[in-house]
Formats: sequence, structure tokens, C-alpha cells
Amino acid sequence: MPGLELARTAVRSALHREDFPGSRHQVLGTHIVVRDSTRRHGR
Repeated sequence: MPGLELARTAVRSALHREDFPGSRHQVLGTHIVVRDSTRRHGR
């Protein structure tokens, strides 16, 4: 799936971008939001 690969590449580049110290926290925050919404819809 090209979209999934693109998202994975974007996450990887965000994690490796040292000139943006907050990018890692943004990525982690996005994962937390996705996990929360998935848990909410799972009920």
C-alpha cells in the first residue's frame, strides 16, 4: 500500500529530524491520539 509506506517514511523522517526537537513528541502524540480514538471506537 503506497499510502502506508508514505506515512511510514514521513514518521521516519520526522524521527530523524534533529533540527526539530519537538517533532518526536508530535509523532508520539499522534500515536497516542490514534490509539485513544481506536479504543473509543472499539467499545
